[in-house]
Amino acid sequence: MLIPPALPNLDYYIGAFGDARLQKTGSLLVERIITQQTIGLRRLGADRAGEVRFGRFLNNDAVKLQALEDGVCLGVMDRVAARSVLALQDTTELNDQAHARGQRGFGTVGNGSDLGRFLRPVWVVDAEDGVCLGLGSVHQWNRTESAQPDYPTRPIEEKESYRWIKAAQAAQVRLAAAAHVTYDSDRDSDIYALWSRWPDARTDVLLRVCRDRGLATGTERLLAAMDRLPVAGAYALDVPATRGAKGHPSRSAHRALIHVGYGQVVIRRPRKCTDPHAPETLSLQVIEVREDASTVPPGEAAVPWRLMTTHRIPPNPSPSWRGE
Repeated sequence: MLIPPALPNLDYYIGAFGDARLQKTGSLLVERIITQQTIGLRRLGADRAGEVRFGRFLNNDAVKLQALEDGVCLGVMDRVAARSVLALQDTTELNDQAHARGQRGFGTVGNGSDLGRFLRPVWVVDAEDGVCLGLGSVHQWNRTESAQPDYPTRPIEEKESYRWIKAAQAAQVRLAAAAHVTYDSDRDSDIYALWSRWPDARTDVLLRVCRDRGLATGTERLLAAMDRLPVAGAYALDVPATRGAKGHPSRSAHRALIHVGYGQVVIRRPRKCTDPHAPETLSLQVIEVREDASTVPPGEAAVPWRLMTTHRIPPNPSPSWRGE
């Protein structure tokens, strides 16, 4: 981890709090968490005095979330210089229901009842060799409001989905020295407002398709257009056995023949898009990855993988589709 010149004696830098004693205590706390693989203050402190020391550190008004975020992201700015990097983000749910007694200020997690919060880190890795370079940003929030009737018409900045954009914007500042940045996140981030705010000359987006969007002309939808992409290549893939969870089908282990097709689409701005600056249409590249019917085990579904990106893909000798 990169250490600021002013703090050469700290091996584990957690943030600048305007007090050398706080910085030293924070450094020791991070070291103990890493070496002991626990977050329990009693074990981390080793004795009552150590437990009290760490507790006072965490309760100190100077130990603010922004300082902690800046601390854990320190160094990534230097490491990404002149590199092509991937900025990967997804949401982590922190369920604190087991410690609900005495907790204050927490909202509910995904099940709508347990207390907890959400964390969205942006991990940065080298696009060539996959080496982890650090964190681009870390965003934490509580879900304190239940679904409201006016939610669909709210400005994008007032929706929870804006977290995808906000986390990427925070990371973009720290990744300014990178030669190129590709943002990749789960299908929940397939939001028109996100696509419309990227790319720039050194930034691209690559996401799994979530929404069957309308195309700019005609009545055909995005997924139907992708299903008609001609095969541009094929390869064999060993599919491991999996048990279905959260809507995903179970699969038996088998060797699959995978077809790949790609092309260009022009998607149309959705009626529910509340970003006033979003354009009426966007031109994007799509990639369809699907298992050949000949290798699908009886009673199972073909392996599908649909991607959409702002990266330019070499022309495919197939027609392009214009849409949403």
